[in-house]
Amino acid sequence: MQMQMQREIPASAAAVWQVLGESFGDLTWIPMVTASQLEGELGVGAQRVCRLAPSMFSKSGTLRERLVAFDRAGMTFAYEALELAPGFRHAGNRWSVVALGPNRCRVQMHGTFALAGTLWLMSPIVRIMVRRMGAATLRDLERRVTTSDVAAVPA
Repeated sequence: MQMQMQREIPASAAAVWQVLGESFGDLTWIPMVTASQLEGELGVGAQRVCRLAPSMFSKSGTLRERLVAFDRAGMTFAYEALELAPGFRHAGNRWSVVALGPNRCRVQMHGTFALAGTLWLMSPIVRIMVRRMGAATLRDLERRVTTSDVAAVPA
């Protein structure tokens, strides 16, 4: 299963990259993330560990992800989930930030998910839930960037 989404954000690409890429370890701007931290140096191989509010996507309340690509100059990164919720065989995401002007950018995400066991029977429902979570994450990112001092990061 794949999910591609994008959102134009009224902020510089540098400001958005600061939150999304340079602060990869901090996801507390997403309401369902109660705490998060980076383990290792920011770059390929680093891991992000997040404590989550209860959901079907986390069996332990913890989400662990590993960076598999990180390109500062290109403002892109990709990660894969290391601890999966029941019924998932794989989950990963690729993000990019593209400047559209001095105070406007496009954030793109491309998620891939593989379902296991009988969860594939519910794939239409899972697809809707994942899309809703993706849209909410993009809205939360815009809110974080446009309502805090991170928006002052020069382009």
